[in-house]
Amino acid sequence: MRAHVRPRSPPYGRNMKTQEYNTYPLERALPSSGTVCNAAAAGSKPGKTQRTNGKEENVYKLPIAKKLFKESFKSGLLRIQQDDNREIYVCGKDWIMWFDEGAMPKEIKGELISLCGDLPEPGNAYTAYSDGNQMELPTDDMLPDLSPEISNLYNTTRFYYSKGNTVGTVLWSRETKRLMLIDDRAMPMIVEGDNEVVNGPYGAGDYIYWESSENIFCIASWHRGQEDDEVEKFLKALEEGWL
Repeated sequence: MRAHVRPRSPPYGRNMKTQEYNTYPLERALPSSGTVCNAAAAGSKPGKTQRTNGKEENVYKLPIAKKLFKESFKSGLLRIQQDDNREIYVCGKDWIMWFDEGAMPKEIKGELISLCGDLPEPGNAYTAYSDGNQMELPTDDMLPDLSPEISNLYNTTRFYYSKGNTVGTVLWSRETKRLMLIDDRAMPMIVEGDNEVVNGPYGAGDYIYWESSENIFCIASWHRGQEDDEVEKFLKALEEGWL
C-alpha cells in the first residue's frame, strides 16, 4: 500500500499535487514548525494558553468556521446550547466548539444569528433547521473528556487518506506512537504559524482538539474499524511501515 504525502508548500488545501512513496519515514513527513501551532511545537501541555500582545485569540479562522456552520445547518446537524453559566456550545456532526462566557466573537455570533435566529437562553438548547429551531433538553457533558491527564500532544503530518471527495489528515503522537485520522476540512480552520495563543493539537481518546483559555475546537477522529476496514488497513500500514 502506498501512502500519499503532501509537499511542504503550498499550504494545505491550495493547489496541492500528490506525491506517492513506497516508503517514507514518518519523522520526515512532519511539516516544518511554522505549520504547527507554536504552543504545540514547543511541547506545551493542555491548559497553558499563551497570549499575543495581551489579547486572547481564537482557535479557528472565522471564514472556515462560518463554512462549517452553513454545512451543518443545511444538513440539519447544527446544535447550539447555552449553559446556566453562559458557556456556549456549537456542534456539528463530528465537531464541537466551546466558548467561555462572553468570549464568542461578534462575527461568529452574527453568523449563527443569521442562520438560526437568536441564540438559546441560558439553560436551553436547540437544533437549527431551515423551517425553524427544534428546542431540546440541554446536555450535561457536551464536550468529551479532554482532561490533561489523558491528553497527548500530536503533530500534523503530511500523510493523508483520500477516497472520493473525502480527505483525511494523519496526526501522530511522538509520546504514544498512535496515529489518528481527522477530516481534512478542519485543518485550514486552525490558527497556525506565528500565532502563539493556541495549544494543540492534542489527542484524548478518539478526539483531537485545539484550545485557548476562552475557546476549544474538538473534532472526532475517523473510527478505526474492523480488520477489513480501509481506514484501519491504511493506518496499520503506516504504523508497521514507518513507526
